Amino acid sequence: MTPKKLILLALIATFAAASCSKKSTPSPTTKAPVVYVTGVCQSAANGLALAVYWKDGVKKVLADSTGSNQSVATGIAVMDTDVYISGAVNVVASYWKNGKAVQVSGARSYANAIAISGNDVYLAGFSTYNGNIEPTYWKNGNAVILDDGGGRTIADGIAVSGSDVYVAGHSQTASGSSIIVYWKNGIFTNCANSQSG
Repeated sequence: MTPKKLILLALIATFAAASCSKKSTPSPTTKAPVVYVTGVCQSAANGLALAVYWKDGVKKVLADSTGSNQSVATGIAVMDTDVYISGAVNVVASYWKNGKAVQVSGARSYANAIAISGNDVYLAGFSTYNGNIEPTYWKNGNAVILDDGGGRTIADGIAVSGSDVYVAGHSQTASGSSIIVYWKNGIFTNCANSQSG
């Protein structure tokens, strides 16, 4: 055999021996994800809507979701061990932190989504001012009325990145069609008219 073939054979034998080593690295254990779902159930006692959420398939009825209060749960955010849920109690925008309800508006309103950034709680939805439905987001309970773009517009989602607040929504045109809209720091963009697609 030529020296080149011997070196190649020695390298192959070394790699083969290393790959057959009895040492094994334990595989990392993976933790099963926790699954949260929000929704509404009907009370068997009085037929009212009750805000609920499920954690890994276990249903939890939220506070202020009993008796004479109608409530809905629409979105969820989990930060460390705290569970935040958006929704409404008696058609008033609300959120729950670890099951305790906090109403953020006194007017007819609704929270469709929730986001948490640091210690700040953001909700997105709609509120009623001067008889008009207005797209709205709330930061720590303080309402920010958004430009409706001239249509019946509702905020459906919210995200926060640094100091930027992004709100997604939809607007119904005079012809009845629905278009996607969004706001970045309160600046309205109609996606039907946007060049960025």
